[in-house]
Amino acid sequence: MNEMNCEQARPFLQAYGDGALDLAHALALEHHLATCAECSSALRTQRALGQAMRSLPYYHMPEKLRASLRASLPPEPAAAAPAPAARSR
Repeated sequence: MNEMNCEQARPFLQAYGDGALDLAHALALEHHLATCAECSSALRTQRALGQAMRSLPYYHMPEKLRASLRASLPPEPAAAAPAPAARSR
């Protein structure tokens, strides 16, 4: 993979921070981060934001609100019936 510039690197920062980037892109991004203070700073900010969000208490939605939201959604389509099995002769 060729060297990345900032425009190419930015879309990969979140996946990299989550550990979800494939090896080739991760290596190219790490090479870019080693030489780019701006993208390195963006990654640090993103990681700090993720950590802050994980530290927030989880809000449990009241059942009345959950039921109201479900009622406002369109009905889910019925599951398609499985196709009949082909008969062998």
